[in-house]
Amino acid sequence: MENNAAAKAKKPLFLKSLSWSLPFLFVSICVILTTVILAVVYIRFERRMIEEYTRISVGITNYMEQELDTSLTDEYIEKNYRLDEYRRITQRYKKLRQNYPDVCYIYIYKYTPDGWIVVMDIDMPEDDDEDYYVGCLYPITDSFDPYTEDLKRGKPIPALKGMTEDGYLLTYLKPVYDEAGVCQYYLGVDFSMDDLHKQDIEFVLKVLAAVAVVIICLLILYIYIIEKYITNPLNSISGSTAKFSYETEADRSRNIEIMEELNISTGNEIETLYRELISMMKDSLYYMTSLKKAESDIKGKNEQIGELSQSAYKDALTGVGNKAAYLKETNRLDAEIASDTAEFAIVMADANDLKKINDIYGHKAGDAYIKGCCHTICDIYKHSPVFRIGGDEFAVILKGEDYSNRYALLEQADAAFESSCNDTEREPWLMYSASLGMGEYASDDNMVELVFKRADNAMYKNKLKFKQQHGSYR
Repeated sequence: MENNAAAKAKKPLFLKSLSWSLPFLFVSICVILTTVILAVVYIRFERRMIEEYTRISVGITNYMEQELDTSLTDEYIEKNYRLDEYRRITQRYKKLRQNYPDVCYIYIYKYTPDGWIVVMDIDMPEDDDEDYYVGCLYPITDSFDPYTEDLKRGKPIPALKGMTEDGYLLTYLKPVYDEAGVCQYYLGVDFSMDDLHKQDIEFVLKVLAAVAVVIICLLILYIYIIEKYITNPLNSISGSTAKFSYETEADRSRNIEIMEELNISTGNEIETLYRELISMMKDSLYYMTSLKKAESDIKGKNEQIGELSQSAYKDALTGVGNKAAYLKETNRLDAEIASDTAEFAIVMADANDLKKINDIYGHKAGDAYIKGCCHTICDIYKHSPVFRIGGDEFAVILKGEDYSNRYALLEQADAAFESSCNDTEREPWLMYSASLGMGEYASDDNMVELVFKRADNAMYKNKLKFKQQHGSYR
């Protein structure tokens, strides 16, 4: 109980009260839905921008292709800015880029397995001292790895996006073929995606601000409705029940009056619960008197049944378990054997010379003799059930501590009976004597009866020894 109370005390406030947990759940759902919607909108917006930039890239590269002569590829690389045609083309490409502010780079690269050979790059200087940039080899970045085979064959590849040293770029490459259908180079256009991301972030923030305002307004309305129609009525019911008393019928009548004074009329399930609670309290009060009488009658009958049940399994003379109790216990042990959880031993005890006591001193002395033998057995086997299964036969099912000490206890029992048997200062019917035998459960036993037979055989052997030593009568 203490652990449960501590666990409840550690719960945060929004889990303890509907006034907090329901609005918290509402806000959580709104936040999750808003996040999902914004993510979908963001992805679709970016995808559409990529499609739009790709479409523009197609138009730009188509225009670039019209200005080029694929038969002059080698001259473009070797002479570059020293050719008037090369200068004219780069100037037109620069004007083309000016018409598209989002375009960062326009260039022409020739693909080789070792890297990109620069054919034209409008951002490279035109000075003769710097023209060595044209024709140099640029390494191929990892983003092109999935398309290596397509590049080798001069095939088109899809637009690529990714973070580079120059920012977040969208790269579009178009292959250009000569008259023989051989790819000479790729026309490249790079778009800056940074501005797009800034626009996305601004858009997301504006939407978030609008959604936050809407959520706050809805939350205020939601809290008002919850307080009025759910939590306040429930708190009223809870506060009223705290005042209840159940000592007398008058107290229970007053409890009903307290509940009726609340007069809850929310028109929802809370009101239904409230009405049902009052109806239940009235029914409970109506039946309380007869219920008490019924409980008293049932209690008396249960006590009688309990007494009868106990007497059905108790030996009338000795007070230990009878044969029926022993059979019930063996059935339980058989179930343990079937489930491979059994661990027990059985001690059989047979009172010696009971017939002599009965014949010479009478059955009253014989009963005293049986009870004395039983008392000796119970005194030694304090932690195990003892059963009288015959007129002079007893069975002990050893468990727990008695089972662990079974050998020592068996010796102790033999010694106790031998001492009593040889005590000539006692009356003959008080010189208790019994022959004992023990059988232990083994893993290959499939029923208690096998253990019982071993114990009975061991007892029988000791019985023969006793008769050989003392005769049928001692």
